Amino acid sequence: KPSDLTKIGAIVNDNSRNALLFIKDSSHIRVIDCNINRPWPPSSNFQRGVWIEGANSGVYDILIQGCDIEGGYQGILTYKDIRDGIVIRNNHIHLTASSFITLQSYFNNSEVLIENNHMHDRRKALDSHGSGLAVRISNLTARGNIIHDFGGSGGIKFYDDPGEPPNGYENMLIENNLFYDSYGTTNCIFDDLTKNIMVRNNTFIGAHYDGCSRANWYGTAASFNAKYPDIGVLNLKVYNNIFVGTG
Repeated sequence: KPSDLTKIGAIVNDNSRNALLFIKDSSHIRVIDCNINRPWPPSSNFQRGVWIEGANSGVYDILIQGCDIEGGYQGILTYKDIRDGIVIRNNHIHLTASSFITLQSYFNNSEVLIENNHMHDRRKALDSHGSGLAVRISNLTARGNIIHDFGGSGGIKFYDDPGEPPNGYENMLIENNLFYDSYGTTNCIFDDLTKNIMVRNNTFIGAHYDGCSRANWYGTAASFNAKYPDIGVLNLKVYNNIFVGTG
């Protein structure tokens, strides 16, 4: 569990059953311009590229930047006590069985930034399920990402399950992202919203798939659901988005 660690330009490739980079109970970590290759198809759902976990203390000030992450079950996972300064930027994440990035935490007290990543080519293996960006945290900015050739739940999904924030999702900014070639029936899913949600300047495009004669098709472009329907969502803003191929 190192702190004040910088890895630049490393080439990492093995067939171990766990994550190649396991950042646990650490801070001030920089992983820059690394090639991280996992086996395909994966033999275990623990085969991830980068696993960031606050098991006994909080994880904070972590930068994953400019890396090529290929293969395995998931590209990047955050888990448990995730605090401030988590930045995942300018990475190429591709050929995974489950989600490209999964953000999960029982405590996150500041912004997590997912920015300018190119994520594509999710394929089913080990009976997997996933999304492009799987979200179970609040205080998220997802900006400038390109997510395509994904199946499962959606390009981005805010999950409504026991792993979600206990008070629902708040302080979420989704902007300037491109989603296309969606092989599910819903392009993006924003569930259990509570307050301060902004979705702007994104482009959502479907895909031709078996059983549908129309190109660029999906059943639902994006769905928005309040955690407390009787109260609704405080300060929800959805504007300047482009939806192509809705049924």
